[in-house]
Amino acid sequence: MELSKKLEIFIRTYNRCELMKTTLQSVLNQSAKNIKVTVFDNASTDGTGDYVRSQMQEHENLFYYKTQENIIFEKRLDIVLPLISAEYVIFFHDDDIMHPQYAECAIQALEAHPEAELVTSWMWPFRTEKEVVFEDYSTCSYRLYRKKRDFVSYVYASWVLWWDKNMFFPGIVYKRDNLIGLQSRFDVMGKIADKPFVLDSIKAGNVIQLEGYFLKWRMHGGQDSSTTANGPFPEQIIAHNKYFYDMLKGDRQARFNFNLVASEWLRQLYEMGDCGRFMTRSRFSIKAYKAGAIGFYPMLSGIKCIRFILNRLSRLLWKKIRFFYETYSLQVGS
Repeated sequence: MELSKKLEIFIRTYNRCELMKTTLQSVLNQSAKNIKVTVFDNASTDGTGDYVRSQMQEHENLFYYKTQENIIFEKRLDIVLPLISAEYVIFFHDDDIMHPQYAECAIQALEAHPEAELVTSWMWPFRTEKEVVFEDYSTCSYRLYRKKRDFVSYVYASWVLWWDKNMFFPGIVYKRDNLIGLQSRFDVMGKIADKPFVLDSIKAGNVIQLEGYFLKWRMHGGQDSSTTANGPFPEQIIAHNKYFYDMLKGDRQARFNFNLVASEWLRQLYEMGDCGRFMTRSRFSIKAYKAGAIGFYPMLSGIKCIRFILNRLSRLLWKKIRFFYETYSLQVGS
């Protein structure tokens, strides 16, 4: 079998052999049959290697690599890059499920736009595999973001407004050459450094967003987002929000969009990390404002801020009407 030089898929795994079995089958069952698939075993001790090797006997496009010690994947691209042979690559997670037409649609879009630096798609969560139902995407539709700033603005706003159509980290299609020299912000942002990592891999723009639910995100107790023991902590959240603000503040429309949802971002991440253990929300919000992680009054979300302004304006208008009425009445009665 001649493997695709356009796209290949890695499955990152660590001690999740049972969940990884379903994930692996969804990747091997792609409609594009010549996709190289590599299980990147992060020093598992649960029999992952034995299972993958048994599957390699049936699938000639399946490969296996195991690290000697557990590593932070994004910080050790020096290990990963030599293993990549295609122009684009996906680093899929071991507990999610991929639509059988995802690779095919991604390749079609990339061939139509060879200048593209990134491909992403929509996702939908599930708890049991009985919930997983895929639509037919024989006709692939997508949106192309020519400018990086426009895509960054969309990512920031959509996480609050329509999160299922946001950028889904495990399904990102990276351009291999853009990963060379890429530095992770994990030391500063912890487990919420995923979106900045993806955005830092974009040099100029030309991002393709496939319009379809190509990825199913498994929700379970063993995933990283289910615990607050490793954050996100207040300083990490502030650094994360400041990252977006610094990227968008130079454009008036992008800055306006940022300000509409910034406080909601902070609120959700504050609650996600149970940051009330460290400081009150009001103190946290003011700290974020002083750090330049938010562009306006930090105690209200954008929508609440609009309501607040309208309420104040209506009160002011009513005071003027009442003042005019009382003044006119006095003049008439005198």
